[in-house]
Amino acid sequence: MFSSRRNIYTRKKTSRKRVSLRWMLLWLPALLLAVLLVSEGLLRLVVAIIGQPEHLARDQDQSPVSQAYQLQFLTDNQPIQGLPDGGNLKMERSPVAGYQLVPNQESEFWQINEQGWRDNRAISPDKPDNEIRIFLIGGSTAFGYQNQSNQDTIAQKLEERLNKRVEDQQQNSDDYQPEVLPYFQPTREKLMDKPPCIEEKDYRVINASVPGYASGNQLSQLAVEILPYNPDLIIVLGGYQDLMLESKQSYSDIPSIDNYLNHPVDHFKAYLYKPINGFTNQLYLNRVFRKPNHQTAQNTLLLKQHSNDSLAAYLPEPSQEEELTARVQRYRNNHLQMVRLAAGANIPVISALQPEITGYESLSEGEQAIIDELDDDYRQNIQQAYQELGNANAQLEQIFPNNVASVNLYNSINEGENADNQSLFVDPIHLSATGNSRVANHLYQSLIPEFKITPREPS
Repeated sequence: MFSSRRNIYTRKKTSRKRVSLRWMLLWLPALLLAVLLVSEGLLRLVVAIIGQPEHLARDQDQSPVSQAYQLQFLTDNQPIQGLPDGGNLKMERSPVAGYQLVPNQESEFWQINEQGWRDNRAISPDKPDNEIRIFLIGGSTAFGYQNQSNQDTIAQKLEERLNKRVEDQQQNSDDYQPEVLPYFQPTREKLMDKPPCIEEKDYRVINASVPGYASGNQLSQLAVEILPYNPDLIIVLGGYQDLMLESKQSYSDIPSIDNYLNHPVDHFKAYLYKPINGFTNQLYLNRVFRKPNHQTAQNTLLLKQHSNDSLAAYLPEPSQEEELTARVQRYRNNHLQMVRLAAGANIPVISALQPEITGYESLSEGEQAIIDELDDDYRQNIQQAYQELGNANAQLEQIFPNNVASVNLYNSINEGENADNQSLFVDPIHLSATGNSRVANHLYQSLIPEFKITPREPS
């Protein structure tokens, strides 16, 4: 009987333990959630009192202009699951160039026309007789990333400069070379010292640039999309993306798209985890103590595969000379193909190497802060890489002296002292409206020989 009572007592004790264990398992998640919420609340209170860590403040930068220029990749008019979809600048798959801008979209800061180009007006394939049509193709710098409006971009500033030149010729003809030269040689020499006239037509500069494009994308775009619109001249502004893109890739594409297409399970997991990741990314417990993102790199490379990689991680090191050579060779070969295509249609090309902040000297306070954030390795390696790229760009003019003019803008926008402390750069490669004006001025000087009018001999 004693044994029976003991067994009953043991069973009751075991049963109570099981009940306690069940309650513990039931309440443990709630307890952990309560601790998390309290900790989150206390941390937000501390941050409110002492101020935000620098990287947390930058992570919270959701200004309208930043939101407007973030990319959103679509398929069938829906965001591609697993990719960032918080931006307003919509992209879609392209059978020709990897991806392209979705036509007919606009924001407070930009407008994309029905051709998918950054222009306020549609472009007719039938070019008016009185129009000189110039196409600007390139990546995010040429596109005008972070600019306040279409009017602030390189294309629009160049268009304004050319049309003002025509207007000035008409109003102040004595300041330019005459249509017909005089007989008297001293007078003739004096007149020829004046600037030449350019064709007096309506100059249209069309911004067909797409953020993230490298030379491979531009080649396909030129062949299929641009040439049918009868350009009179083509400006190719780029180079930086080719330096940062692995040589095994022939062109820029939607980030991680190949992985998703080849591994649908990973794609499905990313879809499932996306709401959870979105929640945890908003927690101060995660954002305050995590390793800071390289925000400069994030803003510079719009197609970054990994948000925590610095710019130096994408640029070949000195020990990777073969990789750098392969990337430069890709740039050269693609540009050669573009020049050949344009030459076949008797269209001149200006191949321009885009600016980069380490080539600029008169730095503002904001630009100096950008330089200070860059890795030492990046600052050293990018200068060597640009030298190689500049040599390849100059070779184009040697091979096709009658069809292409090479322009190196890496360190050629250093025009005098920056007395007003104005920033030309908003990050290592993207330009302010003032910086765009500098670039437009250089391109303008390169364009004049293409459209100048040679004075006639007297009859």
